[in-house]
Amino acid sequence: MISLCTGMLQTPPAQASDGLFRAPISIALSSDIRPFADRIIDYYDDRNPRTGFSVQETSAPQAMRRFCAGQASEAVQVAALPRRMWRSEARRCDSNNVAFVEHVMGAQAMVILASKETPAFNLDLGTLYRAISGSIVVTGEPATRWRQLDSRLPDAPIRILLPARSGGLRNLLDEAGLQVGCQRVSAVRAIADTTARVAACIRLRGDGLVVESADAAGMIADLASAAPGTIALLPRDAMESAAGPYSVISIDGVQPTLRAIWDGSYPLARHFHIYARQGASVSPDLYGFVLTASSRSFTQPGGTFDGMGLILPLAGDSAPVPARPQNGALGRVENMAGEAAAKAQAAAQSAWSGVLTLAGSVAGLFRSDSLGDMTQSALQENKDLTRLLELAGFDLIRIEREGRFLPALTAIFERRRELSDVERGLLESESARIAQSAGDSASHLKLAVIDDLLDVAQEGRFQVDEIAVDFTLLPGLRYTLVPVAVQR
Repeated sequence: MISLCTGMLQTPPAQASDGLFRAPISIALSSDIRPFADRIIDYYDDRNPRTGFSVQETSAPQAMRRFCAGQASEAVQVAALPRRMWRSEARRCDSNNVAFVEHVMGAQAMVILASKETPAFNLDLGTLYRAISGSIVVTGEPATRWRQLDSRLPDAPIRILLPARSGGLRNLLDEAGLQVGCQRVSAVRAIADTTARVAACIRLRGDGLVVESADAAGMIADLASAAPGTIALLPRDAMESAAGPYSVISIDGVQPTLRAIWDGSYPLARHFHIYARQGASVSPDLYGFVLTASSRSFTQPGGTFDGMGLILPLAGDSAPVPARPQNGALGRVENMAGEAAAKAQAAAQSAWSGVLTLAGSVAGLFRSDSLGDMTQSALQENKDLTRLLELAGFDLIRIEREGRFLPALTAIFERRRELSDVERGLLESESARIAQSAGDSASHLKLAVIDDLLDVAQEGRFQVDEIAVDFTLLPGLRYTLVPVAVQR
């Protein structure tokens, strides 16, 4: 049996047939994935009663911190998250020699259905936020009709049915919907304090036009007889069970098809991942637990997850979740690396500027306070870049930061002196060496800042609009982030 003890699910150490006690399987997970993980634990525990479990509920970053910990006393064997691990977390595991396997449990998605009298229309996340929010006003008052928000929307009263705040579906709306949509509103982006900004993003209007309910079936019944302009935000499985005519609202121009949910193009969706340690010290019980999570009992229709709102992997999709945002930004970085290094070799023959700028222009990131440290860290870790700077006779003078919520970071270098012919030759040789290794961006310049940048983008639900590695003078990195699915 499994008992619940003050936030941690535990079973006592299990006694094997040889009289020795086994250490329990240790799991760190976030609250949103807890019901699904508990179902796997119950299933495995019923069939393997000698296995114990120790489950700590925490935040996703903290779960990965413990999973990748180098100290055995701090580490857990399994981490379960409502997202994929970030590149920085993978690097932490790698630096601590933590090998692991990844399993995608399934996806969770929210759909927006409109009453039968409401014509189908498209909502972007910014407009959805402005309709729901209690922080945004139009001509002194919150908008009461859809057309007040966008002339292309129906001229009908706004009425929105939402899931109650308790539960993972509401967290999905807050994180993937409201906190993304609010970043498209300049008045919210201007709020400097992170806590106040997040509060403004998820605050609901209080005039009765937004109604919260914990009963999806009741929301569907309400929708069937609702007046024009009424929409309901529901789990995707409710779309199949909803009786009566209704319209499915597109989000940022994307319909909630299974393919769009799995390929990451539908905004109101997320994927649940399990990470398990590998290695000689891993017990057979851990392997059995992971195999159970990936068995047909859980991954096929009619299985153990039935009725829980989890969208199972598509047939034939062995790795259905993309590693990064879908605009190919990382691929563009890798392609540009060779061109940039080639420019470095040519630039060694020419006059060098007295200032190198490593700048970032970032739109609306909640983790913007870490960008200054990120830039400094990247410069320290980037041995090839540091080597070229030394050869070119530059010293780092300072790192400047402008702006509060839209930070611009600039690393200022100044040349100590002019280069001799010997030094120019050495610089040319070093640039050529880097150019030869440019085929692999991981070995080329070790631009760790790119990985960190994409992690920050993923957390803030942004896509990379531009990354440029500029070698015209000296190696530099420019990047721009924009909210996901902005229409250009």
